[in-house]
Amino acid sequence: MQEVSGPVVAIALILAAVFVPTAFIPGITGRLYQQFAVTIAVSVVLSASMRLRSARPVSPSAQAEEKGTGPLQRFYDRFNKVFGRATDGYVGLCRAAVRKSFFSLILLAGVAVIAGLLGKALPGSFLPEKTRGT
Repeated sequence: MQEVSGPVVAIALILAAVFVPTAFIPGITGRLYQQFAVTIAVSVVLSASMRLRSARPVSPSAQAEEKGTGPLQRFYDRFNKVFGRATDGYVGLCRAAVRKSFFSLILLAGVAVIAGLLGKALPGSFLPEKTRGT
């Protein structure tokens, strides 16, 4: 783990340092790049943290020896518990949806209708009407 953690943290910090300032570019260009910059920066940090978590040894005896007792370990334990519940719920929902294909089609139609209604409610272009010169 010692050999991997340094480069992973360094790469995550460098990529975040490149993309975070992009979120603060003023004007129209900044608005175009803002969501992209935040998405990349957050995904890099999450990816690095998951990589550091997965670098632990796999054997149960090694995991039992390395388990910490600090606040970070308590956070990881709670996160893993909540994430496990969410994963189990999602998998159960997917299994039920596959078993009941009619329900899946109704759900798909509902999502399509909601997307269509939201698409009509949102502006059709990035620039407002009065700046186009019409």
